[in-house]
Amino acid sequence: MARITEKPNPVMFANIEKAFGFRPPPHHGHGAVNAMKVMVDGPARVLVCLGGNFAIAPPGESAALGLPAARALRPSSE
Repeated sequence: MARITEKPNPVMFANIEKAFGFRPPPHHGHGAVNAMKVMVDGPARVLVCLGGNFAIAPPGESAALGLPAARALRPSSE
């Protein structure tokens, strides 16, 4: 079953390489809550969002990070 995940398995990496002709980086990404933290703290510069509710989806108090995290990214017109 295909799903959105920050921890793709080796089969998914192989399929991406086969379909698009490049080898994706093998390290895992961030879950929603940790992504918001690194966006607010500064190390993250880009968000690739595959769902539409990133800013309001996290549970509990973590939801308060959503909008500040999104505002912390650099806007791009590309």
